[in-house]
Amino acid sequence: MANRSCSYFLALVLLVSVMTMLPGGEAQKRCVKELDPNTQCVLYNCRAKCFKQFNGFGSCIEKPYGSEKYVCSCAYNCGSA
Repeated sequence: MANRSCSYFLALVLLVSVMTMLPGGEAQKRCVKELDPNTQCVLYNCRAKCFKQFNGFGSCIEKPYGSEKYVCSCAYNCGSA
């Protein structure tokens, strides 16, 4: 009985290790683009514009660092890696 449970355990370990090595699908290349760089970012508008134009996620990023100016930065999938 001990040999049988040991064999099952080794088979399970082998199965898990093989499954972790299989590719999960096509990787997406991520791109980032500044939208309206000369205007102050409003988060709601930034997210809406980014989603509408690129199907992406917009966020307000401080630029330059340490200032009170924020620009809309849009992250989106732009193709295969």
